[in-house]
Amino acid sequence: ENEIRDIAKDLYAIAQRGENKGVSLGMVGPEEAARVKAQTGLDILLYERSINANDVQHAMERHNRQVTAIGELPITLDDMAKYEQIVTQPDAIYQGSSPGSIVYEKRYADGTLTVVERAVRGDKVECRSMWKNEVPERIRASTLATSGGRTKGESCEEGQD
Repeated sequence: ENEIRDIAKDLYAIAQRGENKGVSLGMVGPEEAARVKAQTGLDILLYERSINANDVQHAMERHNRQVTAIGELPITLDDMAKYEQIVTQPDAIYQGSSPGSIVYEKRYADGTLTVVERAVRGDKVECRSMWKNEVPERIRASTLATSGGRTKGESCEEGQD
């Protein structure tokens, strides 16, 4: 997690200078690709996963400004550090509204983190956005005791970006 946190921090600084740079996060393996294909029909086996400065900036700035407007919680670099866990061990995966988009959700005690990736150019899957929503109290109260701190429950709306 610390490595991805550092990558996100560096990419955010690059974006704030008005530049863009992408970083590879490795290849999509067979188990993960099978889960994605089963839920979305998209075959991303051996695609290169990447994240770029503009998308980190989008998540850190746009989704922090929307906190009161649409009920999102502020996203932090510590949340960004969970990126790999969210996409490799999600609680939910589904097809996004744009062609090639994949939505991953992972619930934690302090909120549900959502990552949107998009399969592009036939061999790459890129991070497009990330946000955090509060876990409803009724779900948090009923599941924290039995889930080891993770909550299960409602998913974020697909229409968010």
